[in-house]
Amino acid sequence: MTRPSQARVLWQDDLRPRPGEGRSSSGGLREADVVIVGAGFTGLWTAYHLLVERPGLGVVVLEADQVGAGASGRNGGWCTPELPLSLDTVDERHGPGSAHRWRNALVDTVAAVRTTLDVEQIDAQWADGGWLQWCRNAAQRERVEQTVAMYRRHGFGPEALTWMEPDEAASIARATSVVGASFSSQTTALHPARLVHGLA
Repeated sequence: MTRPSQARVLWQDDLRPRPGEGRSSSGGLREADVVIVGAGFTGLWTAYHLLVERPGLGVVVLEADQVGAGASGRNGGWCTPELPLSLDTVDERHGPGSAHRWRNALVDTVAAVRTTLDVEQIDAQWADGGWLQWCRNAAQRERVEQTVAMYRRHGFGPEALTWMEPDEAASIARATSVVGASFSSQTTALHPARLVHGLA
């Protein structure tokens, strides 16, 4: 079976130093206040914020492979305040207003990632550009228009999600047979491997 770090990943091609260089390998027992298993985004963000809050804390991150060997170093490169649940579903499951609080927290999280990159001088190739979803048939158009309407019902403005007619969408990017699109300005792109290695 191929380990994640053995499979070629586009994001790791231009990393300097190369993944694994300069990392220490545990050769024996070591004392720590907190031990975190896994050097992906969850483990590294946890370690980072622990050390920001308590600079003298002894934090050790254990990783069996290399930093970002799994999904954290090989994802699509989007930093977005979206999850695969509709706003209506969130409110149905967790009560009225939950979706609004949930998405606002995610918007704040995207901003916090950007702040950390600036403070720690991590060059993760942050690129504000938004997120565009094309519609190429009537069924897709109807579904996306309903999603935009749902965002309005939950109190979100056009910066969260807006409808675009074909000509307007074409001013951002061109595609064939487009009958409309939705656009969110609150999504950005970044280099996930640079981010995860910068955090490490």
